[in-house]
Amino acid sequence: MINIVYCGNAGIFKGIAMSLLSAQENTSEPLSVAILTGDFTNINPRFLPFNETQRSVLEKALKSKNSQSSIRVVDVTGPFNREMAGSPNCQSSYTPYTLLRLFLDELPEVPDKLLYLDADTIVMKDLASLFFLDLGTNYCAWVLDRYGHLLINSSYCNAGVILLNIPLLKKDGVFASCRALLRKKKWSFPDQDVLNRVAKGHKLILTREFNEQKGLRTDTVIRHYCNQPRIFPYVHAMVAKPWDIERIHQVYKTTVHDALHEECRLLWRSLEK
Repeated sequence: MINIVYCGNAGIFKGIAMSLLSAQENTSEPLSVAILTGDFTNINPRFLPFNETQRSVLEKALKSKNSQSSIRVVDVTGPFNREMAGSPNCQSSYTPYTLLRLFLDELPEVPDKLLYLDADTIVMKDLASLFFLDLGTNYCAWVLDRYGHLLINSSYCNAGVILLNIPLLKKDGVFASCRALLRKKKWSFPDQDVLNRVAKGHKLILTREFNEQKGLRTDTVIRHYCNQPRIFPYVHAMVAKPWDIERIHQVYKTTVHDALHEECRLLWRSLEK
């Protein structure tokens, strides 16, 4: 069994669907999936929680690939509001959902090892090669951020793919320390910045194939379509997400995800009906 966690709202269903179905398509082990969500319409009326209909439709598709796989939705509205109300990081270019994984120590029935994935990841090879790594005394295992390790810190990692050592994270109060930092001031990349700071000295840095942020290679296990900074013809973030397949064609000149996109498009249509 491989334990995976996503964070998001109803609006990110397309991304989670593509990421999760790609994971099961390429992984022989069954997947035990948790989707952390919440109702944050007090921050933005679009921030509606991932709902039961979405969970049921996605689980049915997941089970068609492995009957032992399952999905549960976990509401983190209460813990988030109790600790993050008034935090300057609730009003940023990132949604509050990016912060929900920092509450894993507050939630029931959390497995000892968890693989966190962003919704804009596509799994290309079996996740067993990543999930069953020995974390030892490390809080987590992750890959250097493509630009952050050059511009911020040489050991600055990308938080889009993280293998988490939950017992040690709880024991040393890592998530609680992260939340405390988020309450004190505004961060440029909130959850990623504080995780890098608090986990310093206790993180296993992986090779790039486990969170490939540039382009598909033959050894890529997880392709992460995170926003890419560009300076020409002006400074901007280049955005191309897997669910916007025409944009993927245009920017990355690849059709490798077309079959997956078509499979997921049928799911999206069923929900629209």
